[in-house]
Amino acid sequence: MDIAAEDLNVVQWLRENRTEGCTSGAIDLAAGYWHLEVVQWLHSNRTEWCSTDAMDLAALQTRDDDLKTLSWMHSSHKGNWSKEIMNIAAANGHLDIVKFLHENRREGCTKAAMDGAAKNDHFDVLKWLRSNRREGCTTAAINSAVRNENFEMVKWLQANRREGCTKIAMSLAAARGDLKTMKLLNADYSLKWGNQHMKNAVVYGHVGIIKWFHFELEYPLHWNYTIETARHNHIGVLELLHTETGICRNPSVYHVGAKNGNPEVVQWYKNRYGKPSASVSRSETTIINFSILMTMISVSIYFNVY
Repeated sequence: MDIAAEDLNVVQWLRENRTEGCTSGAIDLAAGYWHLEVVQWLHSNRTEWCSTDAMDLAALQTRDDDLKTLSWMHSSHKGNWSKEIMNIAAANGHLDIVKFLHENRREGCTKAAMDGAAKNDHFDVLKWLRSNRREGCTTAAINSAVRNENFEMVKWLQANRREGCTKIAMSLAAARGDLKTMKLLNADYSLKWGNQHMKNAVVYGHVGIIKWFHFELEYPLHWNYTIETARHNHIGVLELLHTETGICRNPSVYHVGAKNGNPEVVQWYKNRYGKPSASVSRSETTIINFSILMTMISVSIYFNVY
């Protein structure tokens, strides 16, 4: 009967012709998939009642324009209600359900409601919860907005909430090259950008971020950046390093570009400094290998942490 709970005719037949009965799972399934008539029939003809799963499924599955199941359970004083129901509805963007629960129930929600709405990009739910509920959110809200590349949500949370963000948001924005979000976060929060963010900007060729770190935040441009820049074929970064420091004159730049099949780097070096000697010296090889090794380790640590 549990499995047949989506079909009232089958449920009725089983009740008349079988003796196994059902479990609370029958109403859980019926409630979770809008089968109000099945829920009502089971309520009238069986002694089993639903578990908390029924309410959670109803909040998860119910469409915004179909609140009949939850409304009936509320008016019939049935169901195992909890804060998790509004949390689930908010996370899935069901604003009508959130409003119904707010107006008719006392359980409320937790910070997970706003966090879930932000995580799944439901901006309308997020705004409504802020205006009508007091639970608030956590730093996970802005972290999620940054992850979703929703700049307007990040800006709104920054203006309307005080929780802030964590280094996760910083790293997500930096890895993606999202300078606008990085500047926004940096303006209002006491963020500590590190050399790791600069290194990854070099690896991914984010020229705008490198300039911001160097000119605005006064991070130095190290010589070892040239090796990874040549390795990853970032001509724009090479040009920046050349203009600001002159450290690209190292022949390793040419040889790394050639070794990694980057003719643009080779040609760029020849245009700026001329063609170096045909072979790489032992000291240059050591520099290249050490720089590549350290960058691989730092990038690996970065992605394992974030």
